[in-house]
Amino acid sequence: KRHGEEKIKKEAVKQLGRMFGSKGAKPDHVMMVDWANEPYTASHVDIIEGGRRGHPHGGLPSEADNLWDGRLTFAGTEVATEHGGFLEGALTAAESAAELVLDRIAARVQARKEIASSSKKRIASSSQ
Repeated sequence: KRHGEEKIKKEAVKQLGRMFGSKGAKPDHVMMVDWANEPYTASHVDIIEGGRRGHPHGGLPSEADNLWDGRLTFAGTEVATEHGGFLEGALTAAESAAELVLDRIAARVQARKEIASSSKKRIASSSQ
């Protein structure tokens, strides 16, 4: 386990160097914490006989789908359909939520344009 932890730390420092330059590549201290084994971030149900019982599956429960007639959208790692509980899940969920919201806005704009066009046609035909 210790060997794997050291390799992860080394790779993390390399990445910090790529992201932030020479200062990032020379941190004062590098610490790694396995949050799955910390008593304040994991419950006894999360931990069994020295290890995790597996990563929970995310996704929005069907009861929470289409809340407020589709005007409420959840985005976060907890509702990600893939990689839930990880940063990648949060990013994927945010992307999906943004696309959904933009699609809903586009649909509303299109509906308003159609109503305006229909109203203009009625006004034009009634003034003739």
